[in-house]
Amino acid sequence: MKNKVLIILLILIVGFFIGLYIYNNNILNDANKNYNVMLSNMKASVINSAFIPNDPVIESTFIKASDVLITKPGDYAIYTFDVENKGDTDVILKTINKINPKCISLNLPEIKNDADLVCNNLEYKLYYTKNNQEVKLNDILKMNTKENITIKIGYNGKQLESSEGVQVTLYDMNLLYETIK
Repeated sequence: MKNKVLIILLILIVGFFIGLYIYNNNILNDANKNYNVMLSNMKASVINSAFIPNDPVIESTFIKASDVLITKPGDYAIYTFDVENKGDTDVILKTINKINPKCISLNLPEIKNDADLVCNNLEYKLYYTKNNQEVKLNDILKMNTKENITIKIGYNGKQLESSEGVQVTLYDMNLLYETIK
């Protein structure tokens, strides 16, 4: 009985060390691969009377928070940027962190109905510029390639009560890629 327990324990210990060796070897191999994905070349434009008080800033794979002023239906802000894989391996999009925007009426006193109307009917899209296809999880970015991506945010609903408009705050967005395993 004691011998059987020792044999099982020995098999478990040997299996543990073999698994640890394989795991560490995979990490070292993965660490030697370069999957340097960066966002760059942010450009902003507007449609109709939308206004962008300050352009968003890119930091690595983050697009920092920015604001858009919407005063009437048909107002849109368009942001384009590049996502580039400068690495020597293909990568896959594993996470899109895109927090819902916040809307505040700029009228004094505030017209809450305007803010709700805009936020509840906001068009907020992330798509590839070349073919208008939505950016989605598990999209692959080939090694040493670049894709141009567009963020389109705007409102095409009912007329607002106030001519002061609604400030839409876009919070940080992050695109996280991982190597394909």
